Order: sequence, then structure tokens, then C-alpha cells
Amino acid sequence: MLRSNTFNPEHEPLRHNTTFALNQDHTRGPVPFLNPTRARYEQYYNAAGLPVTKEDVPAEASAKDSEAASGKPKPVLTYQWTSRDNRKGRHRLIVPDTSGSQEEGSNVAINAPKPSNSLSAIAHNLWLMLVYYPIWDISFDVAYIFTWGSIIWVINGFFAFLPLVRPNTLFAGEALLGGGITAFIGATVFEIGSVLLLLEAVNAGQEGCFGWAVENAWYGNSSSASEETQAPNQQPQSNNAPADNQDNGDSRPALSEKTKATASSKSTNISVRPDRAHCTHHHRNKRNLVGRPPSTTLTPQSSNPPSSTTSTRTWTWLPTLSALRTHYIHDLGFLASLIQFFAATIFWIAGFTSLPGIYDHLSAGALAGAYWTPQIIGGLGFVTSGYLFMLETQTVWWRPAWRTLGWHIGLWNLVGGVGFTLCPAFGYGSASWRVYQASLSTFWGSWAFLGGSVVQWYESLQKYPVEVEKTGARKA
Repeated sequence: MLRSNTFNPEHEPLRHNTTFALNQDHTRGPVPFLNPTRARYEQYYNAAGLPVTKEDVPAEASAKDSEAASGKPKPVLTYQWTSRDNRKGRHRLIVPDTSGSQEEGSNVAINAPKPSNSLSAIAHNLWLMLVYYPIWDISFDVAYIFTWGSIIWVINGFFAFLPLVRPNTLFAGEALLGGGITAFIGATVFEIGSVLLLLEAVNAGQEGCFGWAVENAWYGNSSSASEETQAPNQQPQSNNAPADNQDNGDSRPALSEKTKATASSKSTNISVRPDRAHCTHHHRNKRNLVGRPPSTTLTPQSSNPPSSTTSTRTWTWLPTLSALRTHYIHDLGFLASLIQFFAATIFWIAGFTSLPGIYDHLSAGALAGAYWTPQIIGGLGFVTSGYLFMLETQTVWWRPAWRTLGWHIGLWNLVGGVGFTLCPAFGYGSASWRVYQASLSTFWGSWAFLGGSVVQWYESLQKYPVEVEKTGARKA
């Protein structure tokens, strides 16, 4: 089996969760020799509307035609794990489209937050961008820093390009002082953002985090009263486990004989809500940016039960050689972040040599070697990392992921990298048309970086995306 179609047992997401079964048919990655970048976990309910543990799900339940098979458990809730979402502390939930009613032939109804592409959800996330600044969240910091770095580069682009199209706007020292100083600051900000981006990749949780609390309620067809229960290993509204099931090891409340007899005539209403209190991502640690993740004591009903009762994984500055060989070197997101870091580091050399007092004292040869060449190498690195970030979100290498925010972020970063590569390519010459194109490339490349950074900022605040899947549709 290809490496991209199977997880290392030590790195399989949600391996400690007992109710979400891995659908092997949807475990894949776009590069055969790298780790999977996406997986699908499904929670099954039997004919009586009761959740079943993944050990009780028949092997054929993951087959593509199993849903139509009579008597087989039917997946109701789907957790879409992706390497990018995991790195960004996001929890993507997929619910079936029931159009306000229960799915035909099903006795399960789902009450979930509105889809992320609804107008109200989009407006709420845009409002968060104005009023919410979680500086303890490294994914937010990466996006916010790159946004300001891109703004600085846009200003730099105006200093370089505007005098060429509007000579009357030229003022003394505009290119040398304004352009040189903003180039140095912009390159430095990009370097800081790239360091945090790499640290984010190194500290991506390998345990997986479901991040949602699920509650079940049975409703009789002829009675307005409800008998509430809860899916195994899902977090209730109260943090206290039911007293009648703490000693027998079964997280499902005991059922009376009457309830068992009438279960098949009842429908199950599933309520799903974000479970921030038991999220195991480092992003919710508000005390510091690089310290120990939040210590969360987990009960048997917890939505994210790890191998122990308390999360003890600390911040990692550098991966071990063993982890680097066995995991990170095969992780597409880590490779993209590493290339971005090296590209930003080399590009920073050009930012340093653009400072007044250095740039204006360089010979033609030194200018080509210490100013233009680092921009060429750095720009190509930005193009490569942007493409790898796009590739990470795709099911196959040739199919664009139009509906994924991360794909558009990678796309605009790639376009920005092209602009920052063409600038020095034109800059090696002194002809007027080359100077014009070099300045123009920096201008539109900066705007492309800004667009990608703003989308990344939006993504960093959307920790609980919800997607609605049409009945019968099966996403990869």
C-alpha cells in the first residue's frame, strides 16, 4: 500500500476515539511517497438510532456501497481530517443535507451549527477579524504577521512603481530611503512569519482532535417527552459524567426494558456543538505562545480521549532526528513550511542590502550577487512553497481544490512568489523597460501576498468549519 494511503499507527489521528471509524477508502494524499493529507472518520448509528463503537462497525461498512446495504450501520456524522486543518487547530465537521427533515429511511436528525459558507457564518468570521485578536494562537500570529508584512511590501511597491507612472509624485530619496527601508522591514517581517510558520508545522498535534461535543436525544413518535443519552466518548453539556454509568465502563446510560423495546420506533436527535474546553490543540492555550499546551483532564465521555488522562505534550522547538526521519520529512505541510523558511531567510539578504548606505555603495557585480540573486532564489522558494501548500489541500496533484481556503492561500502566495521572482529577473539590466517591469512585478506581487495573507487570517479564526454534504455525495 502506498504511504499516502495509510497512517503510521503512532501518528493516526483520532486513534484513541472509540466512536469514529476511519474510512480507509478516503485516506489519501496527492504525493504517493508522502504522508496522507486527508482522512475521513465516520460515526455510525444502528437501526435503533444508537451510536456504535468503531469495533462494532463491520469491515464492509467502509465500502462505498455499504450505505445502501440493508441492515448495515449508516454513517451520520463525518469528521474530515486534513493535515492543514490539524496544523491550524481547525475541526471540520461534515453533516448530511437533510433539507430541514430527517434523511429518507433514517431515524436520525442532526442539529449542527450553520454551514461555514452561509452568509451569517461568513459575516460572523469577518466581524471576528475586526474585534478578535488571539495572539496566543500561533496560526493567527502567522497570518497576522504576513498580512502586515504584505502591507509593508505594498507600500514598497508604491515607492518603486508610482514615480514611473506618475513622475510628479517623485520626491527626494523616495526610491533609496522609502524603498530601501520598507524592503528591509518587509523582508524582516516575512522572516519572522516564516519562523512561526515552521514552528507551527513542528508542533502540529499528531493525536488528532475531534473538537465537537455530541449529544443524542430519543424522541418517541407519539410522545412529547424525550429520553436523553449520549454517544460514547462524546462530551455532554455538563462536564460531569452520568452517575449511573461511571462504574461499569459503559459511557452510554443504561436503558430500561421499556426503552429497549421501543427504541426502534423512536427517532434520534443529534445535537453537535464546538467543544473548546476539551480541544487538545495548542492554539487554545491563552497563557503563552510557546509553552505547555492546556492541561485538560478528560473523562470517559470526552470527545478527544488521549492515551492518558491528561495532555502533557510540551512545545517543540526542533523535532528529534527520529521524528524527522519517520514523520516530518514525509509531511507535505512541514516541507512547504521549511522551504518557505529557507526562502525567506535568503530573501532577507536582499532586504538587508537594500538599506541606504549599503545599496548605494555596491558595485554592479556586488549588486547582482548580494541584492538581485537572493531575490531570485527567495522568490523561487516562495513559488515552490505556495505550490506545495496548494498541493496539500488537493486530493490528487492535478485537481484544484477550489472550495478549500488553504488552496487559495497557497495560490495567491504562489502568484506573489512569481512577482518577487520576476522583479530581480528584470532588475539585472538597466534598460528603462526592465526597470519598469521590475517595479511593476514587485507591485502586483505584493498585492497577491496581501490577498493570500488576508484569507489566511480569515481561516485562522474559523476553528469549527461545518460542511453540508448532499445525500449520496461522497467527497474524497
